[in-house]
Amino acid sequence: MTHAAAEHYRQIFDRRTPEQLCTLSHLKRFMERLVGDVEFRRALAEAIATPRAVTERYGIKVDPMEVLPLWRGGYQQYSFKPESAPWPQAVMWDEYLREMLRHRDLLRDEGEMSTINPRFHAWYERQIRRCNDQASAEDGSQATFLFREE
Repeated sequence: MTHAAAEHYRQIFDRRTPEQLCTLSHLKRFMERLVGDVEFRRALAEAIATPRAVTERYGIKVDPMEVLPLWRGGYQQYSFKPESAPWPQAVMWDEYLREMLRHRDLLRDEGEMSTINPRFHAWYERQIRRCNDQASAEDGSQATFLFREE
């Protein structure tokens, strides 16, 4: 069995300096707040001239002006593109996301149950079909289930 996913994950962090890891951790906190905290987003939107005051208030060591492609509408077109070079922290975040997506793909490929354990895979696929048939609401949403074989 290969462990490419584990090695890839290890390298994501091993190849970075402690300073880069610290920056990444604050970028992650910034992005988590941005996605999950409506008050944070509102405060950033209202503090057009001084968004750094918002991140300082939350204890996040990121200057929002240095990561414009990550959050400001008119700049998001530069994400994952060479044109984002003026914002090195945004580039660092984009690289990190690419690496994490690659890690996800490696995990999926290494855990491909149709080849590793075909019987389990068949059972799992049956459960998915059953849920789709029985648990789908009219609005298209689905309930979350956990199946445990005993």
